[in-house]
Amino acid sequence: MNRSHLDRWSWAALLLTGVLQAESLAWPVSLGSWLERGQAIGGLQLMCMALAVLIITQCQSAKEAAIKTAIFATAWLCMSFAWLYVSMHQYGGLPAWAAAAAVLILAMALSLYYAIAGAVYWRWRGDHPLWAASLFTAGWTMAELARGQWLTGFPWGAIGYAHVELWGDWLRWIGVYGVGATAAFIAASAAMGVVHRRYGITMASLAAAIGMAFFNPGSDTTVSTGKLQAWLLQGNIEQDQKFNNETGIRQALTWYPDQWAESITAMNAPDLVVAPETAIPMLPQHIEAEAWRAWLAPLLGQKPSDDGRLVHWMTGIPLGNAAQGYTNSAWGIDVKNAHVDQPWDDAKAYRYDKHHLVPMGEFIPPFFRWFTEWMNIPLGDFKRGELVQTPWQVNGQSVAAHICFEDVFGEEMAQTVAKTDASVLVNLSNLGWFGGTIALEQHLNIARVRAMELGRPIVRATNTGATAHIDHLGHVVARMPMQVRGRMEAEVDGRSGRTPYVQWVSMWGLWPLWLISMAVVITAVWRHKRRNKPGP
Repeated sequence: MNRSHLDRWSWAALLLTGVLQAESLAWPVSLGSWLERGQAIGGLQLMCMALAVLIITQCQSAKEAAIKTAIFATAWLCMSFAWLYVSMHQYGGLPAWAAAAAVLILAMALSLYYAIAGAVYWRWRGDHPLWAASLFTAGWTMAELARGQWLTGFPWGAIGYAHVELWGDWLRWIGVYGVGATAAFIAASAAMGVVHRRYGITMASLAAAIGMAFFNPGSDTTVSTGKLQAWLLQGNIEQDQKFNNETGIRQALTWYPDQWAESITAMNAPDLVVAPETAIPMLPQHIEAEAWRAWLAPLLGQKPSDDGRLVHWMTGIPLGNAAQGYTNSAWGIDVKNAHVDQPWDDAKAYRYDKHHLVPMGEFIPPFFRWFTEWMNIPLGDFKRGELVQTPWQVNGQSVAAHICFEDVFGEEMAQTVAKTDASVLVNLSNLGWFGGTIALEQHLNIARVRAMELGRPIVRATNTGATAHIDHLGHVVARMPMQVRGRMEAEVDGRSGRTPYVQWVSMWGLWPLWLISMAVVITAVWRHKRRNKPGP
């Protein structure tokens, strides 16, 4: 087969492997008991990347390597967040062509990080297979870090998430980027063994991947702080009805308060009832005082249990006003602040304001107001909260909220765990923007990774799914079916202490990974120049 035919097949292979790498993060369809929808497949990710490295290595120039790396990355990223199309077209009102184009343009823009990495790898990889694999790993890791941190950051779909099942025990040591770097090195080493016909390296890479799956690098470094009984509410209110006075708002202002009232009189009353992000879909000052009285009366009238425990309510709600700005918040209500006169402004109330806002959806970047006005996004310009905010003390547990997409930033959540020793993490999300797409399962796997990194249980209350209880080892203890209305009861084991990941990332951030990667690139360039230096 001549080079033109090989080249044609290589483009198709890059597109296919890019798509399959995206599906390795959360498999999109159920294939029976052996492969369920939402399952992460680390082995598939390794195979896809190894094939991509093989193709990139065979390029004839750095420019060709950059283009082919960008094709692979574009296919992978585009399929990783293809569900953005649903939010922009079905719920945001963009024409289908504009929504599809926006997803593709975003993927192409983010692929430029990887294109640079591909060009650097091809230019300075040298003739030693393990040095070449190291250089590919360093470039890929820096591309992942840049995507996750620069321009507000959008790290959704990082390859480390594919290994939540395969190498989960390593997450509490090196985090998702460290696991991703390990995957890149193993895949690239396997490819280099084939390129250089040193198949022992390929076999050693396969053995390393299998060995990591069975070897536990260390014991649990956290301790139990006791049990928290939680009710997690899933309202399942359609996104296109959520802000409609006659449908979505009426449902929210009826169903969630009913659940709150029931929690007070339940036989086994919970410690904490959690409603999802913007469960109350309007500013609290716009709700009549009579409604507040009716909702809060059960809370004010409750009697402590025999051991002094009281029910606490947490709900997602927008707070603020035009003068001070608006926030996407989690608001905690208990007997201390359940008075009728503006309880949301009480200094005793628990309040968490979302820190890491979503561009276009929650804040408007410079020069992009036209885009948010084109879409139907209510309250599209929020004010940012502090990175670390004081947790809520709930019957002996220290509860820290975070909202939706914030759990993609493990290095930021580690700051809260390190500085407050929060024992239970609560995620409030509204993924109704994305219908029944694979985004819901992808987000669940992301939360599992955070639980492993941080050594903390995470309970998730979502509008449409996946409402779930995840223990501090990343196991899904229980979850609700997607897109149904109801509640889930969970007994959560709070934890205290720091994982190795929390220890180093809270001190140095992601700089160790940046510095190691940059050192590898600099060394590779130096070795290349030294090897090609003209003789005397």
